[in-house]
Amino acid sequence: MSNIADQQQALNMAMEALKHLTVTAAAPGIIAGEEKKEEPPKRIPPNREINLEERLTTEDTYLFKKEKIDFVFCKCKLLPMKTPNTQQLEKMRNEQMERMKKDPKNQEEDQDGPSISESKTEKSAADIWKSEN
Repeated sequence: MSNIADQQQALNMAMEALKHLTVTAAAPGIIAGEEKKEEPPKRIPPNREINLEERLTTEDTYLFKKEKIDFVFCKCKLLPMKTPNTQQLEKMRNEQMERMKKDPKNQEEDQDGPSISESKTEKSAADIWKSEN
């Protein structure tokens, strides 16, 4: 029971603190510096569904008459230029693709690589030692 009472007391303290705050932004239709007429809060029946909408228009964003909307320009994204190395690599890749399209038989051989029997008979310069068995 004390938990609910503590929450109610905290809520009342927060409401009192809000009464003393000053509003810096004017609501739509109110000119800054004018006093706002107090309206009693509207009560919504508990069985009624609440639909909230967010409306953002230029009229809602003005705080003072002398303010105006300034455009915000984004920094453009610079695309990297092709260097001679990338141009050469692209050219080599295109030539390889053309060769593969012309002769599909070579494409299969390139993908398979040398067979196991061929690699055993060939001696590699990287072999440093041999097994004595």
